[in-house]
Amino acid sequence: MSTRWLFALSAAAALVTLVTVVTPPAASALPTAPAASPVTPPDTTTLAPVPPDFPLPDFPPPGVRAPDVPEPEVPEVPPAPDVPPRAEVTLTIALPDGRVTGDATLTCVPDGGTHPHAADACSELADAHGRFEDLRSTPHRFCPMIYAPVTARAVGMWGGEVVDYRHTYPNRCQLEVASGEVFELSPSAAPPG
Repeated sequence: MSTRWLFALSAAAALVTLVTVVTPPAASALPTAPAASPVTPPDTTTLAPVPPDFPLPDFPPPGVRAPDVPEPEVPEVPPAPDVPPRAEVTLTIALPDGRVTGDATLTCVPDGGTHPHAADACSELADAHGRFEDLRSTPHRFCPMIYAPVTARAVGMWGGEVVDYRHTYPNRCQLEVASGEVFELSPSAAPPG
């Protein structure tokens, strides 16, 4: 016998074995369930005919590859600029006896007010998210070890939230090192008290 016939016979034998193993037992050998009310299956033999003018997709026949459709070009959109929130803050520097030695108003977006370095101060405040206690210090600046305390105060609004910051520093130099441009204020026009 040729190998083709041997293969066919072994495949037929395997099929007979499979049918014998998978054949279910006779209906009489199955346990019976209690009688239930008959359920009528839905009628699936009467489907509505497809109207002749029904739009069918235009697929290519099997084995035919669909033409390559290029992806539509999406114009590149530049990222939105990171705009800091609006701010209106009054800044003061006062001595322990209450005399004001520096004051200014600072507005951000647009930057202005009476602050001598409004743009830089607004930028530093934006980097600190409007938190005066998180201002970055000015590196490489040394201050004298003289105790002449000053209190920095900021009162106003930052991005719709109330700001009321107060901190006392050992001297004005320490204040300016700790707060960058924000509290570098011109001397106050207020007469000495």
